[in-house]
Amino acid sequence: MFTSILLLFSALLSLAGWGMFSIYKMKIHPAFIPIFLFSVVTTGLFCAGLIHRMPMAANIIYYSGLLLCLIYLILLFFKRIQFQLLLHPSLVFFSLAVLFVMFYMKGSLFLNYDDFSHWGLVLKEIVRLDGLPDASTMVTFQNYPPGSAVFIYYFLHQLGFHESLALMAQGFMTMAGFTVLLTWSSWKKPWTIILPWVIAFTLLLVNAKIFYSLLVDIILGAVALAIPLIAYYYRKDWKRLLLVNLPIVIFLILLKDSGKVFLLFNGIAMLGILIASHREGIVKRVDMVMPYATLFLLMVLPLVVNVLWHSYTLQAYSESYGNNKFAITEEKLQDIEKSEEFMAGFDGMMLDAALNPLSSPHVMLLLVVNLIALLLMVRLKRKTPNELVASFILCNLFYVLYMCSLYYMYVFLMPENEASRLAGFNRYQSTITVYAGGMLMTVVAYVWSNHVKSFKKVTGFLMAACFFIPYMAHLEVLVTRPEAHVELRNAVKEYSSVIKTSGVSKPMITYYSPGSAGDGGYFSYLIRYEHLSKNYSFIKGAETENQLSYLKEVLMKSDFLMVLEGDEHIQAGLYPYTENEISEGVYRVKHKNGMFELVSVR
Repeated sequence: MFTSILLLFSALLSLAGWGMFSIYKMKIHPAFIPIFLFSVVTTGLFCAGLIHRMPMAANIIYYSGLLLCLIYLILLFFKRIQFQLLLHPSLVFFSLAVLFVMFYMKGSLFLNYDDFSHWGLVLKEIVRLDGLPDASTMVTFQNYPPGSAVFIYYFLHQLGFHESLALMAQGFMTMAGFTVLLTWSSWKKPWTIILPWVIAFTLLLVNAKIFYSLLVDIILGAVALAIPLIAYYYRKDWKRLLLVNLPIVIFLILLKDSGKVFLLFNGIAMLGILIASHREGIVKRVDMVMPYATLFLLMVLPLVVNVLWHSYTLQAYSESYGNNKFAITEEKLQDIEKSEEFMAGFDGMMLDAALNPLSSPHVMLLLVVNLIALLLMVRLKRKTPNELVASFILCNLFYVLYMCSLYYMYVFLMPENEASRLAGFNRYQSTITVYAGGMLMTVVAYVWSNHVKSFKKVTGFLMAACFFIPYMAHLEVLVTRPEAHVELRNAVKEYSSVIKTSGVSKPMITYYSPGSAGDGGYFSYLIRYEHLSKNYSFIKGAETENQLSYLKEVLMKSDFLMVLEGDEHIQAGLYPYTENEISEGVYRVKHKNGMFELVSVR
């Protein structure tokens, strides 16, 4: 335990060393350091993975970061550099957020369905291979970008595979995105600190259940949100705009396929920022041209990285691109493959989910923030800053466009049985809420703090309350962390550790869990994640003679039987093969003279 804490601390110190280098040498704003640094690490490791050098890249980043940390600590000790820069409100926020994540995730396990179906599986395979996944892995969603898993690999490469540590690293990414919200914070202006804290906490609650899983929907929104805020801050400094935002837009593309949608949105936002900045009196020719060249690079280079990933998957896997789920192909665009009943009712269902504030807290938050923005514009009248008007228009435009993209996905790409229940809609909607809602809340708070002078405390508390109230009910989810299958996951974890210490190499395991027959595939994905192979069998019941015969046939080829839920059927069917009553636990399958015997080992 102490060794793990020490190694985690050293990994964080390594990143801190690179962070201090970014502040003191590269002169990057403290609020941008976490997300910039994490994006650079992810991009570097990903590029190294393309040439099969991920362990080398991770070690270079780790050891050089420790050296930089030592150098800057010495410089701080001899007062050669200013310590005050490290006390910026954004870095204090991020430091406290990291401590919160560490304590919150301590001892946590993967529990979410998607952790086992993809996100946790691809992470475990990357750690096993010390490289990007290929055809030797159990990964099925092969075209999904691996950005979050690549970043988490940096920590797991040094400390070994631990689920709680993976969740911590995931939490660090989320908090890095939120840290950008404190760009304009100052200790002399308390409300410039209070409101960004409230906004960050609100965005965390948008989908609190995602926070303790490996799903990237909230991170995607937070990373996308950081890009236009950074672009606005560096709107008159195209060199730093490119330097800081380039790895972040690449990280955005590597997080999820829908990152390309947010890349488009940010391209529109940054174009508006640059045009407005030129109207403010930039006269040098180079400063007129280079910002647009910078925007071009920020839009094109991430797509180049996406092409590299696509090329890698074509070489690494035998399946074609069209076999992947949600792959955009000519066949899918030409043939909707949806029933008339589905199409007749889908439009109304989609509109209700996207626009009804009574059925969605996401819509309620966006409605409340829009009303606050309108009230602020009425209050300021002709003094209303262009930033507020532009944000109001763009955030609503982006929400509508994003809903249109979801409509396209459900109609053309998703199977009808999933589209008919709007599978995943809450997660997808939470991403655009973090992005559009977070952007508008940040601009409202920024304009309010700079232009409203009267009734500061009253209006500040009212605005903070309006931001938080739509997600007040989600606070319980964050605290209690409700999740189905907790006992099942703990049992599999415990029993698997018994088998791993048995000394049997590559054991064949038969799982018996009749209660998992209708779980939508959760248990199947769970045991595939545990094995990283097909060296197992899953028995869902032994009620009929055929089921019992199949169970006995499978046991003849097995080394262990793991019973997750005992019942009278397995007890009656297998009583001749064991001296004890069969209940939940692990049984060694001993073979002799064409028969088998079950011996309890746990």
